[in-house]
Amino acid sequence: MAFEFNPIKSTMYRIEGGWEEMCADLMEIWGALTHEDMALIEADHNKLVARIKMRYGVSTAEAEKLIEQKLGKDSKAKSPA
Repeated sequence: MAFEFNPIKSTMYRIEGGWEEMCADLMEIWGALTHEDMALIEADHNKLVARIKMRYGVSTAEAEKLIEQKLGKDSKAKSPA
């Protein structure tokens, strides 16, 4: 069985692994997200998707795409140590 890179899984790890440091970055990237949103998201990838959907009126697929574009492996977001 070959190893398969899944960028969404990598992004979820990145969000969960460096959550405290990423809150300000996420609010800068998605200006409609608030401190209350960050508290409700609690470093949970699915909750981040739901909040982006709610604040920007996009589909789940579009929210996932936005997250991958902004936080994917080629972004400037920090990876956990």
